[in-house]
Amino acid sequence: MYLEALECLSKIEGKYSESWKRTVEGVATGIHGDMTGCEESMQKIYFTRADEVWHAADGTAAGVLGLLGKLLSLRGKPEIRAAASRLKEEVDEYSRNAASLTDDAWKEYRSAQNRRIEDRSAALDGVVAAVKAVLEKYPRSDAAINARFPVLLVTDPPGAEVSGPNIRSEGPTPSILLYPPYEICDVTVRKSGYEPVSFKIDSSSVLMNLKLKKTHICRIPASGPVEGTPLVHAGRVYFGDRAGEFSSVSWSFEKPRIDDWPPFKVDDLGGIKVSPCIFGDTACFCTAVKGQLFALGLKTGKPLWDAPFQAGRMVDHAPVVLETRKVIVIGDVGGTVYGVDMESGAIRWKAEIPGEVKINTAPVPAPGGAAVFVAHSAGIARIGAADGEIEWSYPISTIDKIHIAAADDFLVVTTGETVMALDARSATAPRAPVWASDGRARFTPPSVFEGRVFAGNEAGEVVALSLRDGRPAGKFESDGRLSFSLAPCLGRGIAFMISNPGLIAALDTRGEAFTLIWKYDTGSKVVCPPAIAGNYMYAGTSAGEILVLENN
Repeated sequence: MYLEALECLSKIEGKYSESWKRTVEGVATGIHGDMTGCEESMQKIYFTRADEVWHAADGTAAGVLGLLGKLLSLRGKPEIRAAASRLKEEVDEYSRNAASLTDDAWKEYRSAQNRRIEDRSAALDGVVAAVKAVLEKYPRSDAAINARFPVLLVTDPPGAEVSGPNIRSEGPTPSILLYPPYEICDVTVRKSGYEPVSFKIDSSSVLMNLKLKKTHICRIPASGPVEGTPLVHAGRVYFGDRAGEFSSVSWSFEKPRIDDWPPFKVDDLGGIKVSPCIFGDTACFCTAVKGQLFALGLKTGKPLWDAPFQAGRMVDHAPVVLETRKVIVIGDVGGTVYGVDMESGAIRWKAEIPGEVKINTAPVPAPGGAAVFVAHSAGIARIGAADGEIEWSYPISTIDKIHIAAADDFLVVTTGETVMALDARSATAPRAPVWASDGRARFTPPSVFEGRVFAGNEAGEVVALSLRDGRPAGKFESDGRLSFSLAPCLGRGIAFMISNPGLIAALDTRGEAFTLIWKYDTGSKVVCPPAIAGNYMYAGTSAGEILVLENN
């Protein structure tokens, strides 16, 4: 057939005779070589979708033949057009034969998938190079403008999503990508649990293998900003968001969110701003503006009370559970503290703190659970858990918030630039702190771990003091680019600190000179301390997600 076409050309007289002969001869030889190369490649390179690679290459070859026919038609020679038409019919017939390969043959082909596949891709490389060489001779032709070259993208592990401008992909990897050969094509590969990979492709190869790297970061999506510390219990993560949804989810790096039950939606414009608490098979949380307290079954996500408890005003801190007394304690911004029955949601008692005060932080149980400590804008009150009686008040004159934490027999307090400890066992108001220590900048809320009190400050320092006597027990000083305002999140030998607006710093707290292990920028604001569970740290962000980091 090729000779027939050349014989027709030999009859053409004029100055274009030799140039047309060389053109048709080169194209015909190239196409024949391409077809032979494709056939050999299909017999040597056998991956799951090898037939689609052929069809992609065959489509490009057919485009070249169309270009050939268009060029020949310009000479007005019917013999040449007929020869080109028969040449096209031969390619079409080859395509039909290739598509009719038996299933048994394909099974045999697939068995060679992992045997020197890269070395065996040379034939298809030749196909692409030959076709591109022909198209480059006629860059303004329809065939050249519409050409798309095939690339097989294989990732380890498979199942990655592929995206990029001017890129067409058949789906998750392993995938055939079609791209315009005369453009610089940017490609991004993403798979949950692995770091994204970006690169550029060209016609240098028809096969690309990518080894994906596991990521140590997982992002659990939420419906709105998460402003309360997530609670991790029995392998589940419980949290509320500003969109008013309360969720119980499990997660993995491969699938970031698996709902245990549909998110529970509350009717509150402020949504849920604070951390939940759990007792038995019940999760409890507060809404913001309406100050409602809900109790949901952990297994079902359904309300357990006939109606939520309603506080008198807004609530901007988490509830606390006193299981020995079967009571949940919350306080509203107007200075009223409520004791709510765990089983029914009915009010047990109400305590009004004298004066125009605002409750700053969540109540803290006293040793043994017989009372709770409540920090407010004028000091600290101890309230009996059984009847809500205010047992004593300890005044603190400050314009800063008062934050508290309890451990062993001590109530630790931070306010402004002072850290101090009160006797938590006393049934009467303390006369003075057990110990006090001053710093040089406003302290964060305190955290207590293994006999040490930890607090950061706005100057980027983290100090550790002995719980027993307040003596220095460790310190970190930053380079001035960190500023801490949230309570430290502590594990064995490590402290996670949040620096505004959303930088997480991990500190090695072994010894007296703390060192920075790593920093991670979340890319969004973090307004609540993180939580540690197992080998992971959980932090809610204003971007509407729970960020999970491996803490090793």
